[in-house]
Amino acid sequence: MALNAAVIMSPLQQVIFDKTLDTFLSDGQVFFYEDANRTIPKDVYQLTGTGPGSYTYVSLGSMLTLSGIGSFVDDTGANIAIYLWPFTGSPNDNPPSQTIQNYYIEVYSSTGVFQFDIPNWPGIEANASPINTDETTDNIISNPEFADVLFLTTATQSSPLVINTTGTNTMTYIAPDWSVITTGSGSFSVFQQEVTDSTFPGNPAYALGITSASYSQPIQLNQRLFTPRIFAGLYVSATFVASSLDGGAHTLSLNYTPSITGNIQQICTGTTLDSGYTVIADVTPIQITNPGDGTGYVDISIVIPVGASLLISCVQVCGVANNEEVVGYLEQTPEREIDHLFHYFQPELNFKPLRSCLVGWDFPLNPAQFGISGSLGTIGANKGAYVWDQTILYQTVNNSVSYNTDTSGDLTVTMTANGQIALIQYLQSFQIQSFLRNNLSVNFVGAITTATPVTISLWYTTNVSLPSIVAGTNNTLVAGLDSKGHPNSIVSGWTEIPRGVLGNATFTPATSINVTSAATMGFNGWNALTNATASTATFFAIVVGTGTIPNGQSAQFSSISLVQGDIPTIPAIQTVDEVMRDCQFYYETSDVNGVLIQQESLLQIGTNQVNMFASPFEIVYNVPKRVAPLFTFSSLMGTASNVSAILNYSAITTHAFTVIGPTDKVFSSFWNTPTIGTKLLFAMPNSTVSLLSNTGGATGTAQYVYSSASIQFTYVLDARLGIV
Repeated sequence: MALNAAVIMSPLQQVIFDKTLDTFLSDGQVFFYEDANRTIPKDVYQLTGTGPGSYTYVSLGSMLTLSGIGSFVDDTGANIAIYLWPFTGSPNDNPPSQTIQNYYIEVYSSTGVFQFDIPNWPGIEANASPINTDETTDNIISNPEFADVLFLTTATQSSPLVINTTGTNTMTYIAPDWSVITTGSGSFSVFQQEVTDSTFPGNPAYALGITSASYSQPIQLNQRLFTPRIFAGLYVSATFVASSLDGGAHTLSLNYTPSITGNIQQICTGTTLDSGYTVIADVTPIQITNPGDGTGYVDISIVIPVGASLLISCVQVCGVANNEEVVGYLEQTPEREIDHLFHYFQPELNFKPLRSCLVGWDFPLNPAQFGISGSLGTIGANKGAYVWDQTILYQTVNNSVSYNTDTSGDLTVTMTANGQIALIQYLQSFQIQSFLRNNLSVNFVGAITTATPVTISLWYTTNVSLPSIVAGTNNTLVAGLDSKGHPNSIVSGWTEIPRGVLGNATFTPATSINVTSAATMGFNGWNALTNATASTATFFAIVVGTGTIPNGQSAQFSSISLVQGDIPTIPAIQTVDEVMRDCQFYYETSDVNGVLIQQESLLQIGTNQVNMFASPFEIVYNVPKRVAPLFTFSSLMGTASNVSAILNYSAITTHAFTVIGPTDKVFSSFWNTPTIGTKLLFAMPNSTVSLLSNTGGATGTAQYVYSSASIQFTYVLDARLGIV
């Protein structure tokens, strides 16, 4: 054990003389007692051990017999140095006591003749020894003057916020870190009072007004400390100020209750005056009982009688050195109180949405334009493919992965063999240069049904092109993952953005996403400024890789966001059409909602027939594309590179319409290859041959004035990174 600086050692050899014989007090006896209770023995100690780390204090008891020359010796007659512990308990206690308890010492000859006594030895006083010097802690109560509340500050004593509750131990939050606990059915009301009275003890800026009605038990103004043994074995001093608003005297108490045992310790209690301000504080600090092993919390509660109408402020609980040290209120400014509430606001800030730099990774909003379910199939080991918009899914084992959407809209990946997976998204230079100059943070919301490590990593490259992810090659920047999902084999030219001393962002997600699981994980610290080549980066990638997921187990991805700054956040809310437009920057299909494209064609009305000819047409994209996209299309029958031709005509005398088609026509037989840009494409005809005609129809041009012709087809505009 470590040596205790508060233990006091006697001289190396102390000799005591006989007061009458003027010689050594041979075989004399020395008795040690508590100075305040001089009939209660108090032990002294001997230090034993062979070196640092092995020392311990061994009790010698409360009576020692001197040697033949009047010195302190052990049972073998060897000289010893005795150690005094002028506090309660033992120097071996953990934590040691801070309560002073000096010795009273009596010395007798071997024949029982009283020699002398020493009171109050060694005379330790409060604030005089290392263990007792300025031992008052800070106030552990946050927001002690209710400088910040969770209700409108326009509430007043005459028009307070009224809250109705029912149930047992119902907890209602009314201010950061403060709740009101009620039992039974009733109501309580609260308001924040700005203090303008200079006689208010503690000089607070604000006080809380509170009253209640109809509950079956007193209400509690409660602050919960998620430290299950705070001050266990030590002394605490507490105080708060109360003022009666209803002209009655009310008895209030402040309690300490650990969740491990549920045993209540009353720290202080008092009765308010009928009017004015009452300081309620402990007279003697209370020693906190250790609740024992376990996890949980401690509740600090002010117990308020039902019906009492009060102002309360300046709530304080401090650790003190001993049961003689009472601490007055340590005044704070409202700004300092709010500073101390960072622990309350940080989770709120972390969960405050920001616009993510990533596209489509708030997965319930991802349009999945090329299908919500499927499998990677036999594309090979360490290969990947686009499965949803801006979402590449990578597998380490061939034919080991299927995917779909769950009832929440999340992307769910299920293993059909033991293997690892990764989600990958690419962005290009104009999207990344601004945030590569700043610290970056990533927030992950998801789960894996079996405990599996996950690692998030960020990368960039100055390469002029990306690995080809087209079918048949299925390459990504990742060529292998280590056991925790971090890429251990990367395509040439890619550089990882470092996290410095923080190392890899590795964690084990929850096994399910629900209100009780920690499905959200946030990481920060990425910064590319130390990499000289980052300023010339052409592409960026995020890789979210996993360890081995067993066959049949699933990974669920709800959202992954990348933001600038040091606070990882969930993605900001977007509408469905906003996300669709973001994703159509890379990929657009005409039939994502079952819509077909129809283009009017040229009609030639003859004497006894109608002919349909190709005419110029254009397609204006819903969203401009990142580059000129690949254009693929098919007829209504699904025939690639064909269009469906339709001719509709009627006889004027009967108004009976006749439809010819839809009939597949090879596009290149009637139109030139379209000219494709980033905003639109257009096609020009290359043939004077009719696509369709009604040869042999009725005689007379006027028979066909009610006629129309069109082509119909579905198309895909593909500008995905790694494909184009």
